[in-house]
Amino acid sequence: MKKTINLMTGIVVGVALTLGLELIFALIVKATGLSSGVIKPINQVIKVICLMVAILISVSEKGIIFGSIIGAIYSVITSLIFGIIGKNLAINLWFFVDILFLIIVGAIGGILVTNLKNKQN
Repeated sequence: MKKTINLMTGIVVGVALTLGLELIFALIVKATGLSSGVIKPINQVIKVICLMVAILISVSEKGIIFGSIIGAIYSVITSLIFGIIGKNLAINLWFFVDILFLIIVGAIGGILVTNLKNKQN
């Protein structure tokens, strides 16, 4: 039960942080008129950073497994939220590529976090 609460806490913090950073980024884009070519890469960087924060908060063992799970859940939730907000929710190839990308990032992040936490102990 405690692991589930830790995982959900990490995911909620990661999603909330993503929403906040994406809002700030949207304001910057609106104020500066950044080209549309930089928006997707920066959005991906924001997602990776927020996913890593979620993993750092919630993973202490079995990093590859829990990191992958967090990556999958985080990816689906953020994709659905931003699809609904942007009124362009589409379950297409990009949706699944994004999920796969964040599962891989989650697995790698889980491994790194677990190893770092084990070295500290």
